[in-house]
Amino acid sequence: MAIGPNSRTGWRGRLQSRSVDIEEIRARVAKRIRDLCARRKLSLNQLADRAEVTRSLFYDVLGGKRAATTDTLTKLAIALGVDPMELLRAPRGQAKTKPAKTS
Repeated sequence: MAIGPNSRTGWRGRLQSRSVDIEEIRARVAKRIRDLCARRKLSLNQLADRAEVTRSLFYDVLGGKRAATTDTLTKLAIALGVDPMELLRAPRGQAKTKPAKTS
């Protein structure tokens, strides 16, 4: 049995079995970054500069085109003055995972 990114036993299968949606997490991170910038009256360009992250990478992460590495998330969190896990947290009142799909 082959194990790969698209097989049921690969990482996507394991994530799907836990009802985790990668695109949802990327969107959550982007929203949290935007919200935190707004609260701190920082422009997105200012945050990218403070975090020493290229604007190209930064805007790709915000647009969901690229996944942020833990290093990038840490740099952004430090520049925002929050714990890196704060960028991944679900908004208050929202479930952390979706109910599993039934066929």
